[in-house]
Amino acid sequence: MHKFNINFKNIICIIWVLSVIVTMLFAVSCGEAESGAGGNNNADNQANNGLPGEAEDSERENNQANFVNDDLGHFDFNGYIFRVLAREDWRLDAEEQDGEILNDAIYRRNRNVEERFNFKFREILFDTYDVAPVTRTALLAGDNSYDIMLIRGPTAYEYASQGMLRPMTDLNYVDFDKPYWDSWLTDQFTIANKIFFAAGDYDIQNYGAAAMLFNKNIARDLGIPDIYSTVRDGEWTFEKFREYGKAAIRDLNGDGRIAAEDQHAYLGVTRNIQPSFWIAGGAKSISFDEDNMPYLSALDERFINVWFKMVDILVTDSVWFHDVADPNELTHERVDLWNNTFRDGRSLFIGGGVGSAKDFRDMEIDFGIIPYPKYDERQEDYYSQLAWIEPVSLPAYTTDDDMDRTGVILEALACESYNLVTPVYIEIVLNTKYTRDDESEEMLGIIFANRVFDWGDTIWTPLLRDGIFPHIFVSDSDTIVSRLERAERNINREIDKMVDAFMNLD
Repeated sequence: MHKFNINFKNIICIIWVLSVIVTMLFAVSCGEAESGAGGNNNADNQANNGLPGEAEDSERENNQANFVNDDLGHFDFNGYIFRVLAREDWRLDAEEQDGEILNDAIYRRNRNVEERFNFKFREILFDTYDVAPVTRTALLAGDNSYDIMLIRGPTAYEYASQGMLRPMTDLNYVDFDKPYWDSWLTDQFTIANKIFFAAGDYDIQNYGAAAMLFNKNIARDLGIPDIYSTVRDGEWTFEKFREYGKAAIRDLNGDGRIAAEDQHAYLGVTRNIQPSFWIAGGAKSISFDEDNMPYLSALDERFINVWFKMVDILVTDSVWFHDVADPNELTHERVDLWNNTFRDGRSLFIGGGVGSAKDFRDMEIDFGIIPYPKYDERQEDYYSQLAWIEPVSLPAYTTDDDMDRTGVILEALACESYNLVTPVYIEIVLNTKYTRDDESEEMLGIIFANRVFDWGDTIWTPLLRDGIFPHIFVSDSDTIVSRLERAERNINREIDKMVDAFMNLD
């Protein structure tokens, strides 16, 4: 796997957090709004008031050394209504302050940017299953109904390949070298050297990386050494996970079998734990060559080795608990069962994203958070699965003049998020509200610094993550090579189809 170095910018000291809160109270933003020009061209914005003028150099008038400026200068968008299409549970705006600190930070961020540039957000929300047809209809109609759209990953790339979206590089006022743009993730979102989507701090979902929670009581009772030190020393490996997991399994009721009411090693749903482990083991199902072209890498030696060790631990040694005929079945009842089992103190580990810690805020038993284990100690870094994205998408019907306004707003939004929202999310929401100890902050730093986006997990999901892999995990995992070889032609056809489409875009 590609080795990278990243300056993890968002794990910030508590002094910064306090300054953030003070800043929020005084409504300080990334810059100050003054006069300029703005434009509109839709039913919500009948008056055409011109285009953004040249950005003027400006400095943020504050003494916070950790804060950054976007250097945008002065723009006035004359009350423009900036329309965002999103689904109900993946939003960019907060309609009002409700006392919840993350919600209020997002609210303050958006109001600061609105006031600075004299415009208003309008978020048009749809149910999850309605977003795709609504966005397709709007893009095909070209009726300028929305300035930006938040579209689920596979659909967003499909639209981009069909020429229905504009690349982020068309935004004149966006500076990807600024610290509030994540170049490492943006590189992973890029195909054929075309940047249609970029990871910015305005979307905290980019921190939705895979993690494990562990029960401290069980670990102590088993005599397991400090797991945080094991991670810190680079010794948290697949084999160590196997050792701890096998020791944790207990037949509590003495009926001779391990069932839901007993004590378990690890809980999780197939389609989530598989990519979490193969990515943690330094493998990817889809990789990119030196020309930024994707190819099927699930048949590479590294992936196959990681796969068989994962299966040997989770299935052969029963470290993963599954008690239904179809372990791919994912219902609210199943998730509730796993969560309650962990909450009741009957599992050493449970898998999920870092945000899943919020589900256990009321848990009386103490728990910690750690990254998924490495394949072995020779693997230098811990890698964490970034399971999903809903990137900001720019409709192809957007004119260059409108793109200038969009660029200014997105740049300011990312900057304001870096200063106000991200530190609140990491320092207060994750480190204070959802976790239980100081070591978790260090673990979150490790998890966030090495997020990996595997296209076979997130874009070509029906082909790989939800297609081939779940069905060869439990009963016939030794057929992975033959199954992949039979599917290889179809997978390559889909890859080639998308690559050709992107290559043919103007």
